[in-house]
Amino acid sequence: MARNPVSALHIGASAALALAVSAGCAAAQTATVANYHNTPDHAGLFTVPGLTSQNVANTTQDTAFNGTVSGVINAAPLYWRPTGATTGLVIVASENDIVYVLNETAGMPVWQTRLGTAATSTSGCGNIDPIGVTGTPVIDAAIGTLYLDATTGGTAGPTHQLFAL
Repeated sequence: MARNPVSALHIGASAALALAVSAGCAAAQTATVANYHNTPDHAGLFTVPGLTSQNVANTTQDTAFNGTVSGVINAAPLYWRPTGATTGLVIVASENDIVYVLNETAGMPVWQTRLGTAATSTSGCGNIDPIGVTGTPVIDAAIGTLYLDATTGGTAGPTHQLFAL
């Protein structure tokens, strides 16, 4: 699927993302979080050395960040700073089958793409309705590709599709 750059983003009913920034977490701003728990087997626990109980007590919401997306977010957002880039990207995938790439500083969209029409609750997947991207995507930082699974609906019923963006 081709990348779809956008210059503006208009979303009707949307949920706001809030990111917190702490002076003691400067190390977190340079580390890529490329997959769930930031380990190849997805079983690890991602920790930020500078994120301590003391630093968390002084953390406040970054009101300059206004990342707004549509739909429920069950997949963990990812952070990626491409080699040579001056700012990083926050990657968010929703149950509406939409993937958003936001600027790390202001939350403004860099690009977004719709993967299809999310399946409805009749798919037998518990209480997730609609069901789109539920699992956390994975970034292959070496080639700048995001891989993910999305459940899409259609006349033949729900299907899982793998995407490389």
